[in-house]
Amino acid sequence: MTCIRTKTEKVFRFNEPTKIGYCCKMKMPIEDTVRHQQVIDELEKSLRPSECHRCWAAEDVGAESWREIGNKQYLAGQKKNDNFMIEVTLDNTCDLSCSYCGAGCSNTWEKEFKNAPEWAGKVHGLGNSSGNAKEDFIKKTLVEEIVRIIKLKKNIFFNIYGGETFLSPFLLNGGLEYLVESYYSNGGNNSIHIALTTNGNTPEVLAKKYIERYEKLQECYPISFNILISNEASGSTAEFIRYGLDYNNFLKISKLWLNSKFKEVHPLMTINALAITSLTNFIEDFTRLFEETNRRKVVILNPVYDPVEQSISVLDHRFEKYLNEFSSVLKQYNYTMYSADVDKLKNLLGTNTKQKHKLKTFIDYSRIVRNVDFSQIEPEIVEYLEEE
Repeated sequence: MTCIRTKTEKVFRFNEPTKIGYCCKMKMPIEDTVRHQQVIDELEKSLRPSECHRCWAAEDVGAESWREIGNKQYLAGQKKNDNFMIEVTLDNTCDLSCSYCGAGCSNTWEKEFKNAPEWAGKVHGLGNSSGNAKEDFIKKTLVEEIVRIIKLKKNIFFNIYGGETFLSPFLLNGGLEYLVESYYSNGGNNSIHIALTTNGNTPEVLAKKYIERYEKLQECYPISFNILISNEASGSTAEFIRYGLDYNNFLKISKLWLNSKFKEVHPLMTINALAITSLTNFIEDFTRLFEETNRRKVVILNPVYDPVEQSISVLDHRFEKYLNEFSSVLKQYNYTMYSADVDKLKNLLGTNTKQKHKLKTFIDYSRIVRNVDFSQIEPEIVEYLEEE
């Protein structure tokens, strides 16, 4: 029952009263250090700490959990005990309101909440943010963690999210440069690996400024960047799921990153119910970008577990053909895949069909409030949701 992530990761969420976790699927109050150790001890004893409920839910239906994915990566040599990942959610500043997201990670969702009709309270994304941490606190907390890891003589991997990462005041104000400089000024002498996740909707002028800044940073220090461009659907389907997205701009900005000097640039696909019919279209679009920029083809697959109505678990097995098609195309183009296994994703189908009415509520909300009719975009999904 062990989870290698408890020894190789720590997640800081500064987009709410600060919480930490040992992976991106769980969280605990940062000050509750006694419980932190109890969770580790329970996992070592093959118990099931409640904080890890998303993994238990996946494993109980035969799907691959985040715990199992991490353990598999460790056994395959993709994770090592001398590496330590610091994952950071900076704040909820974001220009999109994605279907599976919410106010805690998107102030655009938060703004929508203020004008939403009363009946829309059932839509999971609507709500108030509980507040973002101040920049000075983020710096102090992360530098303390950096110093701790230096003493452990481990290599540091940063995995940084927003909201939309490149709209975060912390990064806009030079926060990443501060962390890199702090590592080396405190005795760090290894290379640093930095993964930055973006929704690819960044204004072109801002994307170019970040590319220039971070290319200069890696000229000054032994660091490497991995840019993860988050999307999983194409065209109007993508613009529905990631409300506020301009898909053509997304392709243009993605190509900017792919043409940069950064070591790795690839898509992070969040596999969800609304995207299932469009997965192949998206990967074919990105394949063209990879080939135009002479990059190796890599993709990360990250299934949605929560909110459950956005998970593919609310769909039945008639949609398995789309996963089969997607898997076939990935093999055809010889993709390197990380995280979830497409074949094991199929085990999620049909396990939460009683929750599909909640997904229909979201689609109704989009039609009435946003004036976007998903039945005109992906009719097969809507027809399924309307079946009794």
